[in-house]
Amino acid sequence: MHCRDADSNSCTFGKAIARGMGADGIRVEKETDLQSALEKALTASVPFVVDVIIDSNQTAPFGNRIQSLIAQGATESKGDLS
Repeated sequence: MHCRDADSNSCTFGKAIARGMGADGIRVEKETDLQSALEKALTASVPFVVDVIIDSNQTAPFGNRIQSLIAQGATESKGDLS
C-alpha cells in the first residue's frame, strides 16, 4: 500500500499504521457500517484495527455501558494505575 494522497479514502492514517505493524485495518465513518467492520475484524487472520470516526460535538451514549459494567460487577478503581 502506498500513501501518496493524504485525502485518499483508501489510505487512512489508521490503516497505514496498522499495515506498518503487520496488521490490517478499516475506517468506519457511518454508524451503519460499524457492525460489518467489527465482523471483519473478528474474522481476520491478522491483528486488525477498526478506526472509528466520531463526532466530537455529540455526547457519547455511555449510559447503557455504565449500567452494563455495574451489572457485571465492575467497581471504581482507586489508587495508582501504573
